[in-house]
Amino acid sequence: MSNFHSTVSRREFMKAIGLAGAGIGGAALVSPVFHDLDEAMSADSLSHPGKPWWIKEREIENPTTEIDWNMFNRYPESQGARAAGVRGGYPGAVTAEEFAKVASNPGKVNAKAWMTANKPGYRLQDKVLASQNGLPPGASNPWVISSAIANFESYGVPKYQGTPEENSRMLRSVLKLYGASMLGYMELNEKTKKFVFEEYQFRDVPKGFSDAGIDVLPNVPLWGIGLGCPNSTANIATGPSQISYASTGLGHTMIEVTGSCTQRFLMGIGYQCMFGGYENCYPHPGIDTMVGMTELGRACNHGINPSAGIGFTPTSLTTDLPLESTNPIDAGILRFCDSCAKCADVCPNGAITHGEQSWEPQAGWSNRGHKQFQNHMLNCHIYRTTVGQCSTCEGACVFNKGTGAMVHEVVKATMSTTSMFNGFFRKMDDAFGYGPGDMGPGRDPTTGVFNNKAVEWWDKELPAWGYDLGKTYY
Repeated sequence: MSNFHSTVSRREFMKAIGLAGAGIGGAALVSPVFHDLDEAMSADSLSHPGKPWWIKEREIENPTTEIDWNMFNRYPESQGARAAGVRGGYPGAVTAEEFAKVASNPGKVNAKAWMTANKPGYRLQDKVLASQNGLPPGASNPWVISSAIANFESYGVPKYQGTPEENSRMLRSVLKLYGASMLGYMELNEKTKKFVFEEYQFRDVPKGFSDAGIDVLPNVPLWGIGLGCPNSTANIATGPSQISYASTGLGHTMIEVTGSCTQRFLMGIGYQCMFGGYENCYPHPGIDTMVGMTELGRACNHGINPSAGIGFTPTSLTTDLPLESTNPIDAGILRFCDSCAKCADVCPNGAITHGEQSWEPQAGWSNRGHKQFQNHMLNCHIYRTTVGQCSTCEGACVFNKGTGAMVHEVVKATMSTTSMFNGFFRKMDDAFGYGPGDMGPGRDPTTGVFNNKAVEWWDKELPAWGYDLGKTYY
């Protein structure tokens, strides 16, 4: 438990960041005029229900991440860091032999040694908590469902028909009920089809299907759906640990259930839906950023949501139900990441770098054609294999505070309008003890240092699933 105690009142803090008083400081120059904070926090966007005024909408297909559409092309999923051993390493980064040596699943060896020694976060109960996450034995999430389900035909009525706007509102309600706390839509066109991994084929057929291990998308009007559910901040703050892994694993289970239910709903009303489970035809950071769920920040293997930070689990669906595309957002996240780098500070093996954004990938594990923070994703994969999952960056992200406290919303509103206080906010995040504590390079399980928050977690009285279902996620 943190020993830090603040002697600053809420009003003094608000005055310090320029959000109290008649003029509300520099932020008043760039934000709407509101009479009080309740009014400011309740302001909404018509096309992104539930998003406050400070999350600004950008033009469709124009996220804060710069994209050169002439250079940006479809990319093979097998090029990713997790496939390094299969594809023979990466030229200039690691050979297949080197990869095999450092990533031959030493996590199994470490797991037994750390369980035997009762190391925090790796005890027997910690390991079993993580390993028993998942769908029931025998359950699966196919690309398309071939078995019969109750649908409009079995009910003897016509298929559902609606405008894109009506469909979008209806599907939003469906996804929310089934468990998606955040979501958005993207029409697949000449540009956005480039986000579909190369392994998935577009064919001139009326319906999607699987053919000899290849998942097929029909060349008909289609829309991609990004969706996500939050992970428990109390869990991910224990990383690296199996307690942290238990939360991300549960996120995978929950979002797969959401995806499966939505797939069957869309089929039931008369439309196609391609799914295939948590990992499917889109890179998560790509579709999540394009549909307005996230911005692509420093920890670029994962989009950053304004209310959940990196601490959420995404997936995606593809449907022929006509939808209204949702706009990419600007919540000041990418600008904040320029100066924050807290995720890089705590990354145990330097996979997340402190460098500036660049168009040039470090190696073949990243797609070209967009400007981002270029990280060493192979190091990330190797470390996660070594310790049996990590999630330290998730726990550290300044944006993972949810929406439960007004002051966090005020801080985020300020970030979105001015970068003047970004350094101060980063220091305050450290001072209040958020995240994985003093874990980081040289202080992690591979050096004999374990996160004691993983022991404290067992005595916490947390809500179901580890997070407050009453909170709003944008």
